[in-house]
Parts: sequence; structure tokens; C-alpha cells
Amino acid sequence: MNYYQQALEIAKTAKNNKLEAEALGSLGLVYEDLQQYPQAIQHQQQSLAIFQKIGDPAAQGMVFNNLGHAFLSSARFNTNS
Repeated sequence: MNYYQQALEIAKTAKNNKLEAEALGSLGLVYEDLQQYPQAIQHQQQSLAIFQKIGDPAAQGMVFNNLGHAFLSSARFNTNS
């Protein structure tokens, strides 16, 4: 997770929106693996907003897929708790 956080900070400093969105998405996947679903969803939503802003439809599709998986995992986790 630390490497993704470092990548996010570098992207913000460099004002590289695409790298920032990618790092946020990667962090979202890590949070999902850790079953920290609110953080996973929050990071994916931030990633999606950036990809929408820069107009990258392929990346938006990927993030929608990641969001769907995070919401599904969250529902399964909450049902089994």
C-alpha cells in the first residue's frame, strides 16, 4: 500500500491527473482486499471523477467495474457478518 500512496503523492505533486487516478484506483483495490469497503469505494469514486474530468472512457469503464466489485463484496461481507 505504501508504494501506491507514494505514487499518489508524486502524481499530485507533478499534477499528473492520469497517474493520480490510477494510484487512487490501486489503493481502492488494496482497501477492498483488506475488506475496508468504505475506503475502497471512496478511492474508486475519486479515481472515477478524475477519469471523467480528463475524458478517458476506457479507464472509466475499468473503474465502474472495480466499483461494482467493491459494492458486491461489501454486500456479501455485510450479509455474512
